[in-house]
Amino acid sequence: ATKVGQYGEGKFDFSAARVTRSFEESCARLGTDYIDVLHCHDIEFADLNQIVNETLPALVKLRDAGRVGHLGITGLPLKIFPAVLDRVPPGTVSAILSFCRYCLNDTALDPLVPYLKNKGVGIINASATGMGLLTERGGPPWHPASESIKAGCRRAVEYCQSVGADITKLALQFAVAHPTIATTLVGTASAENIRKNVAYIEEPIDFELMTKVLEVLKPIRNHNFTRGRPENRDALIP
Repeated sequence: ATKVGQYGEGKFDFSAARVTRSFEESCARLGTDYIDVLHCHDIEFADLNQIVNETLPALVKLRDAGRVGHLGITGLPLKIFPAVLDRVPPGTVSAILSFCRYCLNDTALDPLVPYLKNKGVGIINASATGMGLLTERGGPPWHPASESIKAGCRRAVEYCQSVGADITKLALQFAVAHPTIATTLVGTASAENIRKNVAYIEEPIDFELMTKVLEVLKPIRNHNFTRGRPENRDALIP
């Protein structure tokens, strides 16, 4: 799998020519001429009219030529997904990648699941720790969450520390346990972390701990952060 649309920090180009060239560049780096899943990435930074009328049709040509198996779209705001899926022919998009919207502190993706299932669109849920909020290390300095969300997540981290529990383990177990979302994406450069993650999801869930952590998170539960062009941003619950 690979993605097109963003090139460098904050540089976006969703034109047909650039996404096609990006696909070829990725294939060259990966040493292949075929990609199973090609994502149009972070479309909240695009004019969605361009995504519908130019970007996706260019990627469909790659798929029709046998170079791509499936097409996907990704982003943080949830409103972008129906905004595109309702305007393209059925089967154009096979998957969406949503991040930070189905985790211990924010489950706003869940109500969208039946809609996506009805559309025949698979779901990849990424960043079960809310881009680091639900880790002992915490989120990076550039994290877009409000201070109240960061503080609320920190309280949950500290509660887990006080009882000798690993909140990252709990967060991953929570995400993977969703009965309909088949894929949870975890990003790490560490092979050891991947081994830990696999071990975590094979262990039984401590539901008593989970209930207590959810109670700690309740004051900020489903408070969100958003980004992108103004018209593509979700309504903010800070």
